[in-house]
Amino acid sequence: ARSVDDPRVRVVNDGQHLALAARLNQIAHLARGEFIARLDADDLMHPKKLEIQVSFLRSEPAVDVVGTGMYILDGNGLPVASRRISVTPSARDLFVKGPLAHATVTGRRRWFLDYPYDETYPYSQDRELWCRAFSKSRFANLAECYYFCREIDSFSLSKAVSAGLAEMRLSARYGPSYVGLPRAGMLILGAALKIPAYAGITALGLQARVVRRRSESLTPEERSDAAATLAGIRATRVPMRPDAQTDDW
Repeated sequence: ARSVDDPRVRVVNDGQHLALAARLNQIAHLARGEFIARLDADDLMHPKKLEIQVSFLRSEPAVDVVGTGMYILDGNGLPVASRRISVTPSARDLFVKGPLAHATVTGRRRWFLDYPYDETYPYSQDRELWCRAFSKSRFANLAECYYFCREIDSFSLSKAVSAGLAEMRLSARYGPSYVGLPRAGMLILGAALKIPAYAGITALGLQARVVRRRSESLTPEERSDAAATLAGIRATRVPMRPDAQTDDW
């Protein structure tokens, strides 16, 4: 990152190993602009993603955070599926699949300062934030896929178990007020049952199949369009300092 020759790129390196939630809160304080956009290190975004999301937020001043649909990439970096979330998320979405795909979101910096991530959640800190802020905020999603996620090979049993435990905690904490006590109890039970199910899936080597089932298959036209966009992203030259080693780029 230090090799990038662009004054807009700032590298913050304090030598500490802090969890994701702490770094996300730090970003909100370090940012200088009006908006904050998420991007995970191993993913890619559509060239027009930021332009479209910022334009949406400026045209919809009541919306605090906007997400998008996303393409799912396989181990070879090829688009194999898509995932879209309700354009106008409901309270039920908080506990089904989340009201926003975290990695895709762009939101107002002031909102992220008002609603910091809970650093006691090493996993599902985004779901906790959505639950805590939902009744006092407004979320939206763009139906189009402007994000490319390397998800197929990212499944691990330890992450799945941690996410399941966090889901139980969230359902117990926020479920009664949003969906009622009986439904919250069912959500807790469902999350608990997922943990042994994930163990069995991992033992059988079916992780990729589970990830695919959460997504929608692409039509030939969608696959072609997504592949063309990816080719354009990968062909983009990053401005590098003359003394930088660029073999890996």
